[in-house]
Amino acid sequence: ATGTTVFRGDAYGDEFVNNTFTGDAGGQLVHRKKIYPDGISLIGRRPDDEQGYEFAASTDNWVRVVNFANAPDGTLHICDMYREVIEHPWSIPEEIKQHLDLNSGHNRGRLYRLVPDNATWQRRPRVALGSATTAELVATLAHPNGWHRDTAARLLYERQDAAAVPLLRALTDPLAQHHALGVLDGLGALTETPVLAALTSADARLREHGVLYSEKLLRSGTGVPPVSAPALFEKLSALVADADARVRFQLAFTLPTSPALAPAFARLAARDHAEPWISAALLTAPPAALNATLLPAFTRDLATANAAAPFVAKLIEIRAALSSPADRAELIAFIAQPGTNPLWIRALGDGLRRSGTTITAADSSGKLSTVFTRAATTAADAKAPVAARLAALALLDVAPYDTARRALVACLAAGQPPEIQSAAIKVLAQHPLPAVTTTLIESWRSGSPAAREAALAALIAREDRAVALLTAITAGTIKPAEIPAAQVQALTQHKTQKIAALARTALASVIPPSRAEVTATFQPALTLTGEAARGRAIYQGRCLVCHRAGDEGLALGPDLITVKSKGREALLTAILQPHQEVAPQYIAYDVTTKDGNAYTGIVVRDDATGLTLKIMGGGEIVLPRAQVRGSRSDGLSLMPEGLGAGLKPGDMADLLTFIEMLK
Repeated sequence: ATGTTVFRGDAYGDEFVNNTFTGDAGGQLVHRKKIYPDGISLIGRRPDDEQGYEFAASTDNWVRVVNFANAPDGTLHICDMYREVIEHPWSIPEEIKQHLDLNSGHNRGRLYRLVPDNATWQRRPRVALGSATTAELVATLAHPNGWHRDTAARLLYERQDAAAVPLLRALTDPLAQHHALGVLDGLGALTETPVLAALTSADARLREHGVLYSEKLLRSGTGVPPVSAPALFEKLSALVADADARVRFQLAFTLPTSPALAPAFARLAARDHAEPWISAALLTAPPAALNATLLPAFTRDLATANAAAPFVAKLIEIRAALSSPADRAELIAFIAQPGTNPLWIRALGDGLRRSGTTITAADSSGKLSTVFTRAATTAADAKAPVAARLAALALLDVAPYDTARRALVACLAAGQPPEIQSAAIKVLAQHPLPAVTTTLIESWRSGSPAAREAALAALIAREDRAVALLTAITAGTIKPAEIPAAQVQALTQHKTQKIAALARTALASVIPPSRAEVTATFQPALTLTGEAARGRAIYQGRCLVCHRAGDEGLALGPDLITVKSKGREALLTAILQPHQEVAPQYIAYDVTTKDGNAYTGIVVRDDATGLTLKIMGGGEIVLPRAQVRGSRSDGLSLMPEGLGAGLKPGDMADLLTFIEMLK
């Protein structure tokens, strides 16, 4: 998908306004979606009259649509790179590359103007906004063509003509007012009057924009005379009851800007804490606003807190992460009340962990000890419902090790439900103790496949445990064949040479052959006729944990439907040599933490607060920034080599056919 562009012109009628157009440089087509409001967010759907085919397509396989532009005449322009080969040379197998001229078409390219298919449309005269008067530019802010509005706004900013200010303030068209707020801000002339007009508009998008621009006044105080500031506060406060969710969403960001709006901020949270987007926006407020306004409002009694338990858990986690010892004692006293919600204990532990401490250290008086003892009893009780045991294990994740140890070991016994074993292993693994390593290895034989997967992740995450794992493999306690290809790759390519050398010896029997040998073995699959049903079974056994196909699988790597048209040669290369070409969003990173753990995954979030890694199996690991020691990447994929092990060319043909026939 390339060049996704929102159409903002006026040549095709209202049906096309705010549609998106996307090129497919490999598929010789243009895809169109109609955009609809979906609460706070938006959703795109293929138009009803384009079901089963694309907006535009070509039989010329040199066509490479890569970008679009909204034009002054109200039409959409299409940029066609037009060349024979669009793939990166690294992604093309050598045996194919030698027959190609990779520069063929480098001196070509096309631009298309997309005009309406009717006899009434005429090419419009060229506009010259550069020579327009200031008044004409202001009037152009109401133009139905977005190119004209954007250009007029830019020119008004560049001219910095003070004569534009009264004209901008006099605009009454909502679309023009929307642009005028930005221009006034750029001219240094944004005052309370146009902002108040936007806040009281009948147009919801203008109200939303007015809330955003009110921040300019609230942050600096510029343009808000003390005598009239209450009017701005009053209008913003009233919008807490606005029927439009996007207006309230913007309010969640804006209200914490001023302490005078704290009551309105609390009311908004009380109304919308369960709405996912608004809840997330509320929690971006400065910690002072959360701690001084929202936490007291929601924790004044248990009934109020329990009515918003998940949101309160987030508030507690943030408060715990940034709190002083006195604040921690206050939080613990609230959470230790009879009838407390287990979510809050887990949130307290997670927040304290982010601050570099633990519940064990913070709860020196043992106010929560009874809760943890009860959780340990429930977790170890084989007769208790699985859901109750999993909830208890979630609590033990933040409990003192000595309190949780016996229950966790009991959960690893043979015959325990797989989800109980896996959850217990994940809780145990966070404790960097030799006894835990021994327990993980000793419980291998009694573990379900899911439990073994969790144990492997825990054993590979720490260098001392990786050595213990390889020692156990060498001793025969764990068989090399029980280690999946992804973990074989992780160990044999470990950044610590000692571990990599141990792995190459211990896992010698399962290390895949050379790329050349593997590629030669499976070449017949390119011409064999496969069976999609058999290919689906192979997908389910080898690919499902990382790739979606239709309604199945996990979205760790690319959705297989997006690569089905690459051709068999490219698909086979991607399966057998996954590191040859890796898209940036799928590059694997190794992240080490200050407590000695190491994780490998795809970075899905990296900001000032921390890292979020998506790991094999589809799970996510959230690492607070304070806990991260460092990260590195060799530009490789998470997908391991060796996925063809045990398959014959006919099997590979089945898998390729399954991918090619996806819909």
